[in-house]
Amino acid sequence: MKLTDDKKFFIPEEDECGWRWGAGYELNPFLTTMKQVDNRGLALDIGAHVGIWSKRLASEFKKVLSFEPIPEHIECWKQNVKEDNVTMIPSAVSNVKGKRLIKYTNYFTGLSTFHYNVRRMEIEYNGLLSKNPNNVLDSVEQNPKDVLVDTCLIDDYNLEKVDFIKMDVE
Repeated sequence: MKLTDDKKFFIPEEDECGWRWGAGYELNPFLTTMKQVDNRGLALDIGAHVGIWSKRLASEFKKVLSFEPIPEHIECWKQNVKEDNVTMIPSAVSNVKGKRLIKYTNYFTGLSTFHYNVRRMEIEYNGLLSKNPNNVLDSVEQNPKDVLVDTCLIDDYNLEKVDFIKMDVE
């Protein structure tokens, strides 16, 4: 693992988007969203990646449950999120409990999916095409990594009340 360009978060060693991840990543959407949330009991971070949102949510909510299935991401998450009110659940949220094959790329570790059919439009949306178009397309479409992960159902946690859900999944 290595630090992001701003030296604020750990990311997987092979992730070439250290310029993207960091303390400023999606900060404005986070701040704007928090203005709309009245109750601050329980938050869910589904697709927690390396913990950028988990860490932020920890300062706003009494309890945070973070769901992330990819072992490399979880190891980074553990280095980034030290708050006592956050729990990592090493699983992907799904409609079926069990195990599934997930694919992801090391170039941009934020792209991981059960339905791996990445199109140019998705890459353009993430602003990656302008940075290094050939490397992005080669890495995402031609060199995905596979890992078998656990899947879980939110219903199995018998959560009485959830005040906020951040879901970043493909």
